[in-house]
Amino acid sequence: MVLLRKVAERVGLATALSAALPKGTGPCRRDRGMALVQLACAIVLGATNVLEAEQLQYHWRPVFPRPVSDSTLRRALAAIDTPVAARVERARAAIRRVMWMLLALRPGGFPWIWVCS
Repeated sequence: MVLLRKVAERVGLATALSAALPKGTGPCRRDRGMALVQLACAIVLGATNVLEAEQLQYHWRPVFPRPVSDSTLRRALAAIDTPVAARVERARAAIRRVMWMLLALRPGGFPWIWVCS
């Protein structure tokens, strides 16, 4: 899970998602792209709902230095309508192309996994 979060940061997934999602309002608004990345990581850890996702982030504090509340996660998910979903899909596809390019540039791909093409 730590590798997943680090890869998401390094290839720009959170930044791409942030650009695709509408910005929150208010003085303490959180980055919704990073909120979705943290939600995905919490799901990898076993979360089955947003409350569990919040609790896992607090439990894994070294991995999630700024945990996202369940209400923030709900607002981030509620902001995804059809046009936003299309932008998220384009952002995801762009990051996926980056990942495949990085794999192609490394002789033999990642040495510890086999990737089906």
